[in-house]
Amino acid sequence: MIEMTVDELLCRYAAGERNFSAIRFVRDIESRRGRVDLGGADLRGVNLCGSDLHGANLSGAILSYASLREANLDEVVAVGTMLRASCLWLSSLRSADLTGANMLAGSYLSADLTGANMYGVTMCQCTVDGADFSNGDLELATIFLVDFSKVDVRGFFTHEQAFFWKVTLPNGVYVE
Repeated sequence: MIEMTVDELLCRYAAGERNFSAIRFVRDIESRRGRVDLGGADLRGVNLCGSDLHGANLSGAILSYASLREANLDEVVAVGTMLRASCLWLSSLRSADLTGANMLAGSYLSADLTGANMYGVTMCQCTVDGADFSNGDLELATIFLVDFSKVDVRGFFTHEQAFFWKVTLPNGVYVE
């Protein structure tokens, strides 16, 4: 695993580099609780496969077309983050705060989103087979064109305020 600071990543990204797979961030002890802060960063198309972003601030970041396969994203704060067409296969997002995230056409195959806060997310045309969404918060979410028939959603569909359109629920019921 390669170690790097957030500033190094942002400088190298600005210079055109996109492959940062398997990095571990050296945490800045002067930052808020040593948390990796990529809030508001434009990281379209970045490769962070296998990287450790546990507890990072990704709020407002643009991670469209990013590859985050097998990344540790447990407890990240990703409020309003753009995850359009991002690949998060086998990633761990346990207890992540994805409030208001835009998750259009993303791939979450076998991802672990146990206990994730997905309040107000927009999720459209996502691939979620094998993912674990159990005990997540879905209040005020807008979800359409997603097939949840092959995922673990125990305790997930708990809010009537969520909007579903053309969604297949775990019990096979199709909501139109």
